[in-house]
Amino acid sequence: MENEQTQQHHHLWQQISPLLPALLSTQRASWEQGVTAQALLELYLALHSSSASPSSSSTSQSNPNLPDPDSGAALIPGPTTTTTTQAPAQAETDTLLLYIYNLTHDALVRASSDGRLATRINGEDASALDPACVGEAVLFVRDMYIYFDGLDNLGSTPDERSRWQTGPERMVRFLVRDAVRIAGSGASSSSASSSTIGDHEDDNNIEIPPSGTTSTETGTGAGAISHLLRAPQLWSDGGYMGPPFLAAAAVSRSLSRSCFAGTTKTKDGHNDNAEWIDVNTTISPSSLLTEAFDQILLYARYLRRPCTDPGSGTGSGSGAEAAAAPQKKMLLLAHIYDGTLGTFAPIDVQHGQYGHAAWGVGMGWFVNGIVRVMRTVERALCTTGVRSSDSHGHLRWLERWLKEDDDDDDDDREGGKHSSRIDRTASLLVALLDGILPHQRPQDGLFHNVVDDGGTSVETNLAQMLAAAIFRICTLYYEYYDDDDDDDSNDQDGKLPRPRPSVVVRALRGVLDRDKLSAYEAAAERMYVAARGKRDRWGLVQGVCGSPGFSGPGTATEGQAWAVLMEVARWEWCRIRRVDTTT
Repeated sequence: MENEQTQQHHHLWQQISPLLPALLSTQRASWEQGVTAQALLELYLALHSSSASPSSSSTSQSNPNLPDPDSGAALIPGPTTTTTTQAPAQAETDTLLLYIYNLTHDALVRASSDGRLATRINGEDASALDPACVGEAVLFVRDMYIYFDGLDNLGSTPDERSRWQTGPERMVRFLVRDAVRIAGSGASSSSASSSTIGDHEDDNNIEIPPSGTTSTETGTGAGAISHLLRAPQLWSDGGYMGPPFLAAAAVSRSLSRSCFAGTTKTKDGHNDNAEWIDVNTTISPSSLLTEAFDQILLYARYLRRPCTDPGSGTGSGSGAEAAAAPQKKMLLLAHIYDGTLGTFAPIDVQHGQYGHAAWGVGMGWFVNGIVRVMRTVERALCTTGVRSSDSHGHLRWLERWLKEDDDDDDDDREGGKHSSRIDRTASLLVALLDGILPHQRPQDGLFHNVVDDGGTSVETNLAQMLAAAIFRICTLYYEYYDDDDDDDSNDQDGKLPRPRPSVVVRALRGVLDRDKLSAYEAAAERMYVAARGKRDRWGLVQGVCGSPGFSGPGTATEGQAWAVLMEVARWEWCRIRRVDTTT
């Protein structure tokens, strides 16, 4: 078994290592720094967990911000770490940790005075949400150190230690307290809890938001967080930048403990079960998780647009066609909603702004943002379900949040129907996939840059992004639970009871049956093969919506990062299926 696992490990590394020089050599804006760090983080976690058998992965791999207490301090390479005498697998994971540390360190060094990460490069970064993209990786590094080595030892100078101690909190406070928000009729944080996205059969008849219905505000609960710093606009990209960081912050060990100063201890004498993270700005773990889901739902309400009839689209592959054909709830997203205009922004392709058009890469970001938030909740639930030690005591609030979210406000029920944020988000995820997949090109498995406009160029990155998302969904669907039995009865052979599916898995299974999921997987495999064929001898992924303008095909940091993320997601799915990826 060990030799087989080592072989699988090396195969993943061999697939990804040619992509890394191009990824790490690029000049990077804030979101590019973030997706680079996230790609290496997910690669590290995959390689680190490869010593565990697939069937035990649910108990050995926790949320990225929740290090396994049984793993030991060897997870953190110190100044004396050497790779000359280590096994290749350990050398690779240590190298990845050094990359992750230094990427996040530089994001903190280049943080702006208002708390946004990785923004001080050349002039002002115009985005409010892009800087949060690196936040989960920053929290991962800090969570590792606060458990194994102590936060005071993170950083080599007083200035560095100060950045590590306050940087994530400042990013959280900026998003919750200071960022511009868009609020208008039927689109506010309070109404997000009763959003009908994906709940009704008439979602294809969505009206464009009427002009003049929005206003801009700041402060928590005021509406959808603007993607831009100074202009009230919502970009589909933002679904990946902000919500996953808010969810990761909610379950982070180090954020909770470092912000609990001055709070009242609980009956058991611990601060890490306290509700408030910051009493001055009324930020709590539960409010951050609520905000993560509400931002996804709010963004979708503003950006959703009528879905092109698949029969009149550019054509679909057999997998995509089978996936979407029986489903009425299909959805595409516009790229940019302008809060000042009260409608979609004008198209400016030369500057990578696609307005009302269904820009594929923007929807790819959004879909993966949903998947990341759901994975964060699922891993946190798995962690609290299999461990009872104080090392995960900071998540005691999560069970209460799930119950309150499911029972939230009877007044929000419409026509007697009610579903939790997780249920609605899962429904939204499937509606988006069902809207996009029919536009997969049958001849090559790729998509057009604007997915429902066959006159736009053929583009590579959306295929990578959707393949990564679908492989992750497949893993979530099957990873923790026996796929022949959903109850918690004992096995006939006297084995331990099977764990019951979590609310995340139940939500996915409520909108996805196995036949549809198999069709998704078939479409993803076609994307995977097509995208891999776009890599040149320098390791660059060609034909992605390219830097710096994102107006046509080229190369881009994000194209490299999504190639890594796609490989990791597929590798982990193959491990769950016990498929040999080396053949």
